[in-house]
Amino acid sequence: AAAAAAAAAVGSSGPPAPPSCSRLERVPPPRGDAFRALRRRGLPLLIDGVASEWAAMRRWADFSWLRDEFGGRLVPVELGSLAGGGAAGGGGAAAWGERVMSLRDFLDAHVTAGGGEARTGYLAQHPLFEQIPRLRRDFRVPELCTAGGGSVRHTNAWLGPEGTVTPLHFDSYDNVLTQVVGYKRVVLFPAEQTKWLYPKEAGGGGVDAQGNVSAVDVEAPDLERFPDYARAAGLEAVLGPGDGLYIPAGCWHHVRSLTAAFSVSFWF
Repeated sequence: AAAAAAAAAVGSSGPPAPPSCSRLERVPPPRGDAFRALRRRGLPLLIDGVASEWAAMRRWADFSWLRDEFGGRLVPVELGSLAGGGAAGGGGAAAWGERVMSLRDFLDAHVTAGGGEARTGYLAQHPLFEQIPRLRRDFRVPELCTAGGGSVRHTNAWLGPEGTVTPLHFDSYDNVLTQVVGYKRVVLFPAEQTKWLYPKEAGGGGVDAQGNVSAVDVEAPDLERFPDYARAAGLEAVLGPGDGLYIPAGCWHHVRSLTAAFSVSFWF
């Protein structure tokens, strides 16, 4: 049922995934030794039911509740044009910006307004649960994050409308990206494929500053400039409410929101 709903959500939303991608198969939540063995392979996992029992599944789906309860809180919003591949859907550092606004104004202008804004807004990689501890009551850390005896380093919120895009990049931590509201499509490339993915040099501005971003636009690759990208073989996952996606450290991933969406990432 979850797979069928995810497939239906894809529909015609957004550009198609790269033709070289294969679908990442769903698995039930692995536990203890089973997850540790899977983790050693360094491959992503699409996991059913990670968040299915969270109170957040019901409560956060009502954006008016978030607006009424916490609308006065100030949050940093990434802004970009709807075309291209910047952090909020823009075409890189030149099209990318950030503005502090109230959660109420963000929801009204960018999440529930039906796409009237010329620039899309994204509350991305924000420690919202440190800012609003009450929201922590609505979820729990997935067991996967502590199966190896470690602890969660960062818990971040990702909230935005349909069409937000995070460009192809990798992170230095393992991550369980957990979908609470809406649907996202994630295209992944394991770390050993870095040689085909044209990492940008560190030191640029905006989303390019850390040197962990690819120069390739996954949804419209320029194979004349980046011919070796044709050799990369990706994996595609569509996340729906309750799903979790394990993304190993160093695994490249590109994310598009297929609907208005609220996700929580756990870096460990």
